[in-house]
Amino acid sequence: MKDLIARHKQAKDARDTKGTARLEAEGQAWQAALHRQGFGTAPADDLLAQVAGELPRIREAAGVTTLISK
Repeated sequence: MKDLIARHKQAKDARDTKGTARLEAEGQAWQAALHRQGFGTAPADDLLAQVAGELPRIREAAGVTTLISK
């Protein structure tokens, strides 16, 4: 997200309206995908990959054996 924000600021500072619009659309698409993952049933594999090494500890602490979509 930090990279997207930085690229958007660069495009905006350079008065690159096409680039700014493209990056805004990318941000909106990203937000929509995150919403589907967080509140829907879209796969969250890319998010879980960030904490893959911690999943066994998290599952044990939570007392669960399997992660499933709600």
